[in-house]
Amino acid sequence: MPSEFDKNEKPWFFGPQRINRTETVKVLFINPDSDVESKKDVIDRLSSNLKNGVINQDTGFLLQASRSDAKKTVFRKDLNSPIVKAIFKNAKEIASSSLHIESHCDLLHENEKVQAIHIFAVPAIIEGDLFRVELTVRDYVERDHERKMVHSIDGISIQRYEKAFVWEPPAQEVASKGTLQKTGQPTNERYGSIVNENIKSIPLYRLLSGYIRADGKKYFDNVSLEEFGLDGVYQSSVRQLYVNQFLFRKFANNFKEVLEKNKFPLSTRNRQLLFLNFEIAADDFWLNSQGLTTNLQSLEKIISNQAVYQKLSPNVVAIFEATRRQIVQNSLPFQLSEHGKKILKLHVEALSTKYPSIKDASEEVVRLYKKFSELEKSGKPLPEVPKAKKTKEPER
Repeated sequence: MPSEFDKNEKPWFFGPQRINRTETVKVLFINPDSDVESKKDVIDRLSSNLKNGVINQDTGFLLQASRSDAKKTVFRKDLNSPIVKAIFKNAKEIASSSLHIESHCDLLHENEKVQAIHIFAVPAIIEGDLFRVELTVRDYVERDHERKMVHSIDGISIQRYEKAFVWEPPAQEVASKGTLQKTGQPTNERYGSIVNENIKSIPLYRLLSGYIRADGKKYFDNVSLEEFGLDGVYQSSVRQLYVNQFLFRKFANNFKEVLEKNKFPLSTRNRQLLFLNFEIAADDFWLNSQGLTTNLQSLEKIISNQAVYQKLSPNVVAIFEATRRQIVQNSLPFQLSEHGKKILKLHVEALSTKYPSIKDASEEVVRLYKKFSELEKSGKPLPEVPKAKKTKEPER
């Protein structure tokens, strides 16, 4: 049963959450009363204030932060930086009053329990300067937990208004056609001018000035329906990477037997090789606007893309072909008797005169299998094996 917290949570969707540019947002005033003596003090204060959670007024989410989350937040932060001063003094107020501005999928991690990343923001005047404070929240699904949803504050940061960029996980390497894709965290920068302390609120468009969404566009840019996949991820290079990785994990998990039969253990090196070939096979569907989504049909498209086989490693081609055959066999709604299988086998052997390789006859084999199954079901006899044509002897 969902808890009272879950019942009171506001529904959300993927993409930007707010449309009213002139919506007014209350400004927090943060005036630190003393200097912070050590990072340990900050971590202790932050984890103590948020470990049991704070109800966010905008969404009803119970936002929580563990000691580990607190350590990540202050990692490489100067003790005198605005963000450290803000969370040391007002962590609860920031979590409570911040607005939910965007949601997108967990892009680069393999944690299937994380159903979304939510971004929250609140304007704050810290020692006379205006900042946008952002919270990154991971939305965990805990089926066996007392609460169904756990919203964990993964980080708190201050974004530069003039040069903000998309939230991404800490710098890491992603195998993507031999390139190194690096992601980063924003630096602490102030708004740029001393503000009037009589300001009580600012319009939403000012709060989100310079904010870039997960699809690479400005916050209030239009989002057409075509830009969303069925999986709820923005249609962009970010979405492309997410879907490719999702399908690859499904492929690696569902077809372990195929990999084992082809003597292709998923070592780190083999996994990278297989994923790079997987991306090459998927590229055609991204380039021609067909796109892909997180379903079995998209996975079949990738491994059945014979047009790119010549670009792939021979080992990977063999794995793709074996996987295709298994998918076809598993999806056949027909059943053939043992006698029918023997007759089919003779027909398949006869095809060797028609095709250079039996692999090339796979589609005709499937067609024969279905035809024979239907004939058996209706009680009709199976066709005889076609006799090989005799070659005429030359006339003397």
